[in-house]
Amino acid sequence: MATYIRPGVYSQFNETSGTVVLGAGARIAAIVGASYTYKTSEDTITRGGVYPDVSTSDSLPGLPSGATVKEILSVGDIPWSTDYTEGVDFQILNGTTIDWSIGGSTPTGGNKYYMRYTYNKPSSGYDAKIFYSKKTAQDEYGQPVSDNNLAVAIDAYFSNGPAPLVVVQVEDDTVASFKDAIDKLKYTVSGEDVSHIIVLSTNSEIQSYLISHVDTMSSFVNRKERRAVISTAINTTEALMKAKAQAIANSRIIYVPQWGTKTIKSATSGDEEEFTLDGTYFACGIVGKLLSRRIEQSLINQNLTGFKDLSRVYLEEEHDTLA
Repeated sequence: MATYIRPGVYSQFNETSGTVVLGAGARIAAIVGASYTYKTSEDTITRGGVYPDVSTSDSLPGLPSGATVKEILSVGDIPWSTDYTEGVDFQILNGTTIDWSIGGSTPTGGNKYYMRYTYNKPSSGYDAKIFYSKKTAQDEYGQPVSDNNLAVAIDAYFSNGPAPLVVVQVEDDTVASFKDAIDKLKYTVSGEDVSHIIVLSTNSEIQSYLISHVDTMSSFVNRKERRAVISTAINTTEALMKAKAQAIANSRIIYVPQWGTKTIKSATSGDEEEFTLDGTYFACGIVGKLLSRRIEQSLINQNLTGFKDLSRVYLEEEHDTLA
């Protein structure tokens, strides 16, 4: 008679030397989407040299390698002051250097001055990056404002769970750019591998590419065991949702047939307003809750933080249709 073994996970330790390889990123989500293509820097600069050997230009300490200045916000002797004017007192050379040789007023050699500017993100700004808190992610991509898709999605995710998050910013809002961003998830990010991928788009071509990515990476050869979380555009009918789900028919795809409203700071007015968001943002909150809970804990009757309400509440008959 066989010995009964209670179901569970068991560890066996061997005394022989060797390397133990752990499964990386078993429960880590990735979000792919658009954000600002520029960042703001506030630099404290020391005017080069001492009179009379003052240099004609100064480098910008806050400008990352490969980045270029997009817009000057202020240059002054104290933070946020505007004591010097672009085109009169200084100019920007090659997008990387502040040049004082054009004959206007300049800070005294050896003195500090303060410069605020925006710069275009270098190519490294679009790499896949991992974050362990909302703050560090928002330091990279900005605050959740109505024109900052990634930041809104990051807020929805971290508001519902503290699980790590991989983020990939697309270089522009094109299908090709989204495909390139998805491809960056083929490999581990800082040694971690993702398990669930959400792309902030309801474009059918992009979703098909994501599904193909998940199937390929989860194959016997690659063994990544991934899931894609896709959703629906605002005001999609139940009939179209059902048709889409039937067309997908893939156990690795989680389809969220819902959308909802969220209070976000408006990029136009600066005030907090209610915005209706497509289901991909709602999916970010669900996955945040999913990956931060204990594995045996059900998602039924869990509270989802950050959304004011759902687009609609389905009747039982509609639930059955969608199921």
